[in-house]
Amino acid sequence: MSRLRGNEIVKRLLAKYEEDIPQAPKGEKYEKCWDIQSKEPKLEYLELYQKIKQELAEYGIRFKF
Repeated sequence: MSRLRGNEIVKRLLAKYEEDIPQAPKGEKYEKCWDIQSKEPKLEYLELYQKIKQELAEYGIRFKF
C-alpha cells in the first residue's frame, strides 16, 4: 500500500472516531474477551473482530486469511 493510500485510510478512520477519543474506553481484560481454558476468543469479541476486519477490508486493507 502506498503512503498516500495509507494516509487516506487514516484520515477516514480519524474522521469516524476522533470525536470519541477523549472518552474512549480503556479496553477489556484478557479474561473477559478470551476463554482461558480453550484459549479461544469469546463469541462476542470474535464477532467484533470480524466486523472491524470487514470494515477495514472495505477501506482497501488486505488481510492474510
